[in-house]
Amino acid sequence: MEKLEIVKSWYPNETLSGDDASRIYERLLQFLLLLYNEDNLTNESEAINESGKK
Repeated sequence: MEKLEIVKSWYPNETLSGDDASRIYERLLQFLLLLYNEDNLTNESEAINESGKK
């Protein structure tokens, strides 16, 4: 299934245009990338703190 069709399937009672589905997909992707990067920064910070305690 194409990514835009997946997004459209989340809104079965609404008719989303391709542009609307694309915007939702891009926002979701940016949000997930933000979470991924924050998690990496947290893990990196924790590793530095642990190595400093030894």
